[in-house]
Amino acid sequence: MGWTSKVVVPPPEIQKEKEFCFPRIKAWVNFHPGAGGKEVACKIVKNIRLVCKNEFDEALERSVVSFDQARAGRDYIAIVTDTGSSNLWMFEKALPFLSKPPVEVAHYFELKEALTKFPSVKDLVIFDDAAYSCQQIRSYTRVALSNIDTTGGNVDEYRIHTVLPFKTGCSTAYGSVGERVTVTDHVAETVPQISELGLDRISERYSPYNIQNNVLLVLPHKIADSFSVPRNIFRGLVGQDPDVKNAPWERKRKWTGSFFKEPYLRPPYKSEDYLAAHKNEECLTIPLAT
Repeated sequence: MGWTSKVVVPPPEIQKEKEFCFPRIKAWVNFHPGAGGKEVACKIVKNIRLVCKNEFDEALERSVVSFDQARAGRDYIAIVTDTGSSNLWMFEKALPFLSKPPVEVAHYFELKEALTKFPSVKDLVIFDDAAYSCQQIRSYTRVALSNIDTTGGNVDEYRIHTVLPFKTGCSTAYGSVGERVTVTDHVAETVPQISELGLDRISERYSPYNIQNNVLLVLPHKIADSFSVPRNIFRGLVGQDPDVKNAPWERKRKWTGSFFKEPYLRPPYKSEDYLAAHKNEECLTIPLAT
């Protein structure tokens, strides 16, 4: 990819936000059998956190300010992933809020080059729009630590920061990475997992899914994957009808339609213009710290 670049693409703004489709949500609740089923369904609906664009931008600013304060004036390297990822887009969105630009912007598979170029810089930062299961952000920190190891630097001197406007209430559990290097999350809003809401298991009477590790979070620009949010519920899957005995699975399912008016909006970082601008290097020069 050839990152370690002094240029970025001006990030596209969120043009259309997710909106609830209340008639379909009401139909989904009413399709659940019995008072118990409807009660659980109502609890799920009431706990959905639908973030609007202004809230998202304000949360990003708060998390960036937290990082700036923790950095305490020290130089830092920004770690990004591939074009078309939320990580790179979030870094570009964060730039106006940063009091000081990074000394380098490095793709996380090419971080060694930046660490070697700036051996005195010990603060590394990773941006993203949210952390749900935290698996992805953990993988980024593991790769960062691996790159530090390959330079032969003193791991104890490094600090890894994550800038996450939204994150689950569970511990990120950086495991062996956290035992060797300080990892600090800069989070504007903590969102609970379903298990923390007492809804970790919707019984087979009401739904066929164990969704305890899912999060009822919907950002203005996207619905996360099924490892992160209960996508089948958001699509209007009611689940098994206990009054239908020995019926094929397909006949037991009811779909009321998406909870959102336009569920398939393309995230800004996957827009054709944005991807083409990166590919053609139609970029905006940023003054890197010196």
